[in-house]
Amino acid sequence: MNLSEGKDDLFPFPICMEKKLHRLVRTIEPRVLVRLTYPRVYPSAAEARKHLDQLIDHLQRSNNCGLWFLCFQARGAPFFWLMLKTFVKKDQLSRTWFEIVSSKDPAHLLAGVSVSGFQFTKGSYQFVTKTILPTINSPQFQYGTFGNFKAKLLSLF
Repeated sequence: MNLSEGKDDLFPFPICMEKKLHRLVRTIEPRVLVRLTYPRVYPSAAEARKHLDQLIDHLQRSNNCGLWFLCFQARGAPFFWLMLKTFVKKDQLSRTWFEIVSSKDPAHLLAGVSVSGFQFTKGSYQFVTKTILPTINSPQFQYGTFGNFKAKLLSLF
């Protein structure tokens, strides 16, 4: 699925959506948290979404599914948080992301991806509450889902 093709896979996010987001996280039951960043030179948000689409295609080939959030660093660079259902190998994911964004910076290969695991659902709830919810009022905030559980999620909203 190419997330850039339409808006039906994006969910508008009113301020009062905390419970629905937690329900979404509970449905996905994520076990892995991934952060994808850019080197010193970074693309527009639209180009970053195209990069994410390519990475999601890669993740779906290994039957992974999850939830993604587009956020912005203080310097204006876009970055992504992914909450994945299935574990991924950091070195393989780092190489794939490095190649997708066509980075020429060797430091980006080492630091462009971070991967960590959640301890049960509590860890994913804490992440959403402390990291994601404070950013939802940003006019550029976006999130979406990918993978084989999408039909279930459409009934939540």
